[in-house]
Amino acid sequence: RPPTGRRPVSPGSIGAPLQTLRPQRIELPTYLNIPARRPERETCPPEERLWSMKKLGDLELLAFACLRANRIKEEGRAYFAAAVLRDNMQQYRKAIALYTSFLRICRECRDTQGCGLAYHCLGVDHQLLAEKLLVGVSQDEGGGVDRSGRVTTAPGPGAGSNAYRNALKKAILFHNKHRETADSVGRFVAHLNMGIAYRDLGDTASARTNFQHALKYAHHLSSMEGQCVAIGNLGLTEPAPWGAGTAAQMRPVIEKYLSMAAHLKREDASSVAYQRLGQMAASEGDYTSSCDYYAKALDAALRTGDKEAEQTSHIHLGVAAARANLQ
Repeated sequence: RPPTGRRPVSPGSIGAPLQTLRPQRIELPTYLNIPARRPERETCPPEERLWSMKKLGDLELLAFACLRANRIKEEGRAYFAAAVLRDNMQQYRKAIALYTSFLRICRECRDTQGCGLAYHCLGVDHQLLAEKLLVGVSQDEGGGVDRSGRVTTAPGPGAGSNAYRNALKKAILFHNKHRETADSVGRFVAHLNMGIAYRDLGDTASARTNFQHALKYAHHLSSMEGQCVAIGNLGLTEPAPWGAGTAAQMRPVIEKYLSMAAHLKREDASSVAYQRLGQMAASEGDYTSSCDYYAKALDAALRTGDKEAEQTSHIHLGVAAARANLQ
């Protein structure tokens, strides 16, 4: 059966749902007959993986036939479709190789829009590859699939490794190339993704600059969702520990983000923001307010079923409550 995933959106609009501090993709319209994308952190089930492997074999034969027949555009479309399937299986190195072939075809055809799409996809996949290098290796890098269909991983090299940092630097390079030829939607997404990559590299100044550019384009596009995420990224970018002045500057930004998220009925956006406010209050010694924020973060996590945020909020709430009792 064909894979399921997020419904692609039409060109000229921003893909939804947008998430803070997560690479954002530009989706393609359904009429191009490209496989639907699966959400990045959602594991591909075994039956879908088997379907995808069969489809990949068909696409490989199609690309070869198009090469022999000099049908260069159809060859490029086959590479792109295969890359999406590799993305769905979280095999980002193999997807990167296919997107590179797609980029080569677009360059030969002098297809500027196609080149922009290829640069965008290469940038996002290098960011996702960096995540895998941070926490473990994906299936095509040595992992496997257990009997329940979950991708198993080996320990990753960590944030300080050259491989991790090089992947993020390549992501920035490709997103910048995408930005150079993109329309307003593409530039919004490119700046959003570059800001996240700079943040992961520890360059908060460049991250803030790019999030501010993304916010400008979101205003230009009259996209409330885009403005909400750009503001959220601005508020959540600065890492701990914070000085008193930094916390005072960040707090109203995060509160504005929460207000916009509530207006958009984005409950999934609340937990991480309340956690950050709780951390700020704790850093200032206000453990009573910290407990209140962590309780709100826990409530938001329970409503949305976010187990990771629920566990983190539970832990921080317990620590803040214990410190409040000692005061």
